[in-house]
Amino acid sequence: SSDNRNHWTINVLLPTGRCEAVRLPGSASVGELLVQLVASGAVTGHALRLARAGANLDPAASLESAGLGDGDTVSGAKTSTALHGAVSFEVVLPSGRSAKLKANQEGSIEQVRQEAQKILGEAFLKLVTDGGLPLDSLDPKLPLYTAGLKDDDSLTAIAQPVRLAASSRAFAFWPLGGQVVTWGDPKMGGDTGSVRDQLRCV
Repeated sequence: SSDNRNHWTINVLLPTGRCEAVRLPGSASVGELLVQLVASGAVTGHALRLARAGANLDPAASLESAGLGDGDTVSGAKTSTALHGAVSFEVVLPSGRSAKLKANQEGSIEQVRQEAQKILGEAFLKLVTDGGLPLDSLDPKLPLYTAGLKDDDSLTAIAQPVRLAASSRAFAFWPLGGQVVTWGDPKMGGDTGSVRDQLRCV
């Protein structure tokens, strides 16, 4: 199918010696490859740096611009906290108002979003990288480095309208494109724990 033709398989040789095959769109970034590895459980307890032929791969680069193709192999090496330490970047609202934010690359994506909301005094922000990657498209528990952010990068912050829905005994609210929060009678929709992962970017 055309879907299969548009997807590549990238083989990642992990520090443990195990080789992990990751299938993802050819248009994906190196950072998205890292996301897939973390989400699959192949990488736990440490940050990972990907390289090919001895050259480190930029997480923000597309697979193609990094010189990769379907069936290629890259190596993964553990990185120290220093290599994934703190980064400073600017968070900019469409109005032009901005703020400087400093965050540890080992911290979660959700922590960065919460800090941006606090500094800018805006709730329910959608953050988008210079490369056009919406951070809310990633698992909020993933470390920040998987988004490919570097020192002096900028994030566009978009305030999202909030929607509210209700049944007779339960309520739900969510910012457009964000996570759903529910409460009330679990049997009437007040508990979405079993489908929480499916309710992102609604």
